Amino acid sequence: MSDTSRAPIWEPLDLSEIERKPKTVFRDDEFVLAIPLTDRQRRDYAAIVGLIRVGGDLGPYYRRSTTADRLLTTQKVLHLHLGGAGSDAILYAVQYPEHVLLVRIDTHIHLDDLPPGRRLPVLGRGRFQASLKTAREEAARNMANAKARLAARNPKPKA
Repeated sequence: MSDTSRAPIWEPLDLSEIERKPKTVFRDDEFVLAIPLTDRQRRDYAAIVGLIRVGGDLGPYYRRSTTADRLLTTQKVLHLHLGGAGSDAILYAVQYPEHVLLVRIDTHIHLDDLPPGRRLPVLGRGRFQASLKTAREEAARNMANAKARLAARNPKPKA
């Protein structure tokens, strides 16, 4: 597993699996449930969200492939399978150092696209990344202001 502690929180990771550490889960503004789900697939979706939040093992929801995941390498979009082996219900997600953005539930269609993921929504993802960057910049400004106020109240003694 690579060290993601230095990655900006607004940049998606290109890891092949969601890190086993607690992350906040968000749904894309353009999130779509494009296919009907069975009861088992709905339970798998809820389990995946819960496991992401606590940093649990998502291994059962990945399928090992002998080919490279072109959707991950080109768009940094992961896919998790709902409903077990042979299911065509896929949860598409983007992983960040502290968050996971759920993009869509659909079939394998976005994996088979050329280029991969060409029909996945991007506007909501862009807004999400911009909001993460703005929040981090605002937190840094607030911290700098707090440190300046504290330094002004407690001047260093002269030697």
